[in-house]
Amino acid sequence: NGIIVQEMLGTKQLVTGPLNESKLRSLAEMTDSTKKEAIAFLEEMLICSYQSQSIYFPLIACRMVRITLQYGRAMTSCVGLASLALSLVTVFSDFSEGYSLAKTSMSIAGSDKRVLCGIMTIRYALINIWKEPIQAILPQLKDVYNMSLKYGLIDNA
Repeated sequence: NGIIVQEMLGTKQLVTGPLNESKLRSLAEMTDSTKKEAIAFLEEMLICSYQSQSIYFPLIACRMVRITLQYGRAMTSCVGLASLALSLVTVFSDFSEGYSLAKTSMSIAGSDKRVLCGIMTIRYALINIWKEPIQAILPQLKDVYNMSLKYGLIDNA
């Protein structure tokens, strides 16, 4: 447990602050195919660990973010970032930083619908509910539900 907390605090320091969005936006595209495969594998593990309520969920999110910072952005790097945001909310009750990081993950996500559905689910269903009135996020929740159904992503619906 202590290792997970240390990893989260270290990763949080790397991606938070006033320059985090521009720093993340300026990352080059990941070119190493082994690292791309690692990120894709970690995303699958992230989903499994969330669904099984594993204590390793934050650690997997941190690893995805650290690989991204070291080797560049991959298609699913933003899912790791959004998952780190969720971990900040659930582990540390850091609602402001989690909210901000979730917004950042959305802004750098790109246009892949599968990735967007995952990030939008985390952002609107699991993080924004702590900062915004439910009436303000219902339209986005409905959008992510419909988009998830449209693209066959039932775990996000």
